[in-house]
Amino acid sequence: MCNSVRSRKEVSIETATEASPSLHQAGADPLRRAQGREISAAIRKCLQRLVEPRQVAVTLHLLGYTAPEISQRLGWKTKRASNLVYRGLYNLRECLAELGLTP
Repeated sequence: MCNSVRSRKEVSIETATEASPSLHQAGADPLRRAQGREISAAIRKCLQRLVEPRQVAVTLHLLGYTAPEISQRLGWKTKRASNLVYRGLYNLRECLAELGLTP
């Protein structure tokens, strides 16, 4: 059995937290683009409020990394990475709700 590891393209946090590319398509209306920018700014604001380990774990999670990948990348145990992601996402949802952004 062959275990292959693929590397991911490095992306800065600023680039990663920008609004979804679909919001910038020519067909997206101005209201939707404005809402996307508002949500993106709120996510960045809330991420900055997290303690650094949670901020890093959640940012990597939002970029698509799994807990095992986060742990390997940062030299953490998988359980720690998983806990930081889940607790960080909980804090992120709380912060966004305080700002009036709920699903």
